[in-house]
Amino acid sequence: MKIFAIDPGMRGCAVMIDEDGNIMHPGPVLPGDDFQTIKMLAKMALENKCRVILEEVGGFRNQPAPSAFNFGRSFGWWEMALAGYGLKPVLVKPEVWQAGLDLPEPPPGGRWTQDQHKKHLIAAAQRLFPDAPWDALKTIWRRSAVADALLIARWGRMLSP
Repeated sequence: MKIFAIDPGMRGCAVMIDEDGNIMHPGPVLPGDDFQTIKMLAKMALENKCRVILEEVGGFRNQPAPSAFNFGRSFGWWEMALAGYGLKPVLVKPEVWQAGLDLPEPPPGGRWTQDQHKKHLIAAAQRLFPDAPWDALKTIWRRSAVADALLIARWGRMLSP
């Protein structure tokens, strides 16, 4: 089954992979307020008979209220666009899809910074999806969005049909 995976942030990404894990649609990284593109991508998921995986996210610690609101709005637009095409996504929390990625352990008694964690996720995605257009993604947030969406898709492939 084809998988359509969504990292719904304001700089999120949607990817599609086939049954063998080959990338069919590698992005784009999109602004979360581009509802027309979100609708077009949701329709693509429908037309390709994809299982849709949507990252279930909430606000972040110390996130300013306007940012949290915009983040939630982007998630809601994805839900609305998918529902409009009769697609019910499988929701997955980040700690679930990130399990089993063999990420480095954080320093003793500490945590990785958000940027360090993103870099580890990007490295995991580059290892698992070496054919993704990594060279075309010039910023860490673009690489991070594509990496997250691909890793969410990888998790989606592990679900029973």
